[in-house]
Amino acid sequence: MQFSTALAFLAASSVVSGLTVTKRDAATVGADIDTIASDVSKVQKDVDSFNGDAFGALTIYLDSMTLDEAIKKGANDSANSAPFTEDESSTIAGKVLDLQPKVDKVLDSLIAKKDKFQTAIFGFPATPIVKMTLQTLRTDTADFGSKASAKLTPDFQEVAPIVLQEIDDKFAQAIAAFS
Repeated sequence: MQFSTALAFLAASSVVSGLTVTKRDAATVGADIDTIASDVSKVQKDVDSFNGDAFGALTIYLDSMTLDEAIKKGANDSANSAPFTEDESSTIAGKVLDLQPKVDKVLDSLIAKKDKFQTAIFGFPATPIVKMTLQTLRTDTADFGSKASAKLTPDFQEVAPIVLQEIDDKFAQAIAAFS
């Protein structure tokens, strides 16, 4: 009995010691937003060069999933960060405001290329996949926005819902276009 207890303790100790605690703070969240902005730019380039082929549709999808992973990381890092200071809140808000027009542009570009998605999978429509991807991105973006804005100072928390609603509205417009 003592041997099994000692073995269980040893196993638990090695698992716990293998876990690393990652510091999450406003700088981490800011870096997450930078990654998201870079990923949005990549998807924008994919959409701009999309000519209706299956490879192009797949590239957009894969890069959109990379973007989604960055968004989910940002949500997780935000949730595990301490509340932001006034300066940190200003920095995060500025990054989001810089990102918003890029998000709007990529969504508008997708809508503009909707017809090309109608036959993108060897003559079959990719529009249901685009719609599903947009829904996933919308949900995860809202989650990130909610978690990040909860860490902002009160003055920035008052304004955050306006910006988040504008982003959500643009996603809704794109989803409706692919419905």
